[in-house]
Amino acid sequence: MTGRQAEGYTHPVSGIVWRRAAVWAACVAFAVVLGAPRAARANQGLIDIGSSPVVNVHMRSGILVIRTWQRPQVRIVTGGAAHWTRFSSVEVAGHVPKQLRLPQRSIATRRGPINVPAETFVLPPLSPGEHRGVMIRGYGRTIVTVPAKTALLFLRMSHGRVTVNGYRNGTFVAYVGGGSIHLQRVSGTGFVQILRGPLIAQNSDFTRLRARSAFGNLIFNHCTATQIEATTGLGSVYYNDGSFHPGLARFESQYGDVALGIGSGGADIGVHDSGKPVLSQFGNAAVTTTAHGARARVGGGGAFVTASAPGGRVVLYQGQLQAHPALLRSLHRLPPIVRRNFSARRPPKRIAPRTRPP
Repeated sequence: MTGRQAEGYTHPVSGIVWRRAAVWAACVAFAVVLGAPRAARANQGLIDIGSSPVVNVHMRSGILVIRTWQRPQVRIVTGGAAHWTRFSSVEVAGHVPKQLRLPQRSIATRRGPINVPAETFVLPPLSPGEHRGVMIRGYGRTIVTVPAKTALLFLRMSHGRVTVNGYRNGTFVAYVGGGSIHLQRVSGTGFVQILRGPLIAQNSDFTRLRARSAFGNLIFNHCTATQIEATTGLGSVYYNDGSFHPGLARFESQYGDVALGIGSGGADIGVHDSGKPVLSQFGNAAVTTTAHGARARVGGGGAFVTASAPGGRVVLYQGQLQAHPALLRSLHRLPPIVRRNFSARRPPKRIAPRTRPP
């Protein structure tokens, strides 16, 4: 593990490390290349960074796990290779982007090309105070432990798995080309994009979340949201045993299903452009269905929720999907992880660091 302190902004790293993802040009504007630091294998790094840093992690491939602790340091444990560059609060202050500009992407599937349109996502301002920064680059199985009050997380994986565990009340951005993204006990504002593979969020509470995929399922289990927009092309959206604070929610799948299970609280649900008749099991809730749509008021109403599945089916239900066998049978190609995780509340699986003998 090697690192060095940044001294100035002379070489933007976006054109070297993230040249295939223009969206990250803004995200890494505060990072520079001051040389070619050597990557140390199977090593550890401990970086004094302050209690509320900006942390930017780029992994070529492997497994990336983000954890939190009550220390003003970033710890890196890797079984692959990693190197880091640290930045002062003055350097970070002028280079953290105010918004993400996401380019259009297209991937080939069995149904032909699936397009993920260009989009802009506005980031909330950083919390008051000083924010130092660190950029970490590498590959392999890596655990990065960050201060609990980390202000901003940028995570990028070309191919592999990204897990964020216990990060709360900050801002996070995660981008995976192919693999999976897992959010466990996460809260705050976030943008998540995965081109090929699933997003799985459990026991989380989102102030504002934008999640999108070209080819993959978007799975939310026991989550709460104030504002959420989840869209996928060739995949399905599952919001199981979830709830909403007063706000707006939108769920859409181009060729898959949308299954919404309200566990507690109220919501006003509108279904538009469903490829098949809407199925609902809400007990005494007021549900009005048509050939390709529905309206439902649950728990006296509340958040405004819209669902759309022009190439699939929209299913509305109360609580957990496993409590409705008939609905389970109606959703074809139900992912195994949905059957496994939608049965009960489970604590997230802990991933222990992998170390090598001396």
